[in-house]
Amino acid sequence: MNAQIEIENSKTQKVETIIVPIIKYEYEKDFIFDLSNITEYEYEILANAVNDNLKYTDIEMFFVDMKPNIPNFGPDYGYKIENNKLYGSYTRNIWLSERNK
Repeated sequence: MNAQIEIENSKTQKVETIIVPIIKYEYEKDFIFDLSNITEYEYEILANAVNDNLKYTDIEMFFVDMKPNIPNFGPDYGYKIENNKLYGSYTRNIWLSERNK
């Protein structure tokens, strides 16, 4: 099974799509995607998208084969790249609970 990651640069309005295998996926919880077969260019734009210091490029959304046509909104997750894997943790619920205090 694969995930389709949509990365947007808000300055250029350019959207890049990267397709990667899914190692683990739990809806609105967490995921691990395999990055071992992406190109250097794809790795670079993905690394830029998850870099908190770069405000113009981000993961807009991603789709997974398990729930076709249902987008997972990128800003709802926290990301890190480690050992050729993209890790994501659902953070929207934390943000909402903090906001409602």
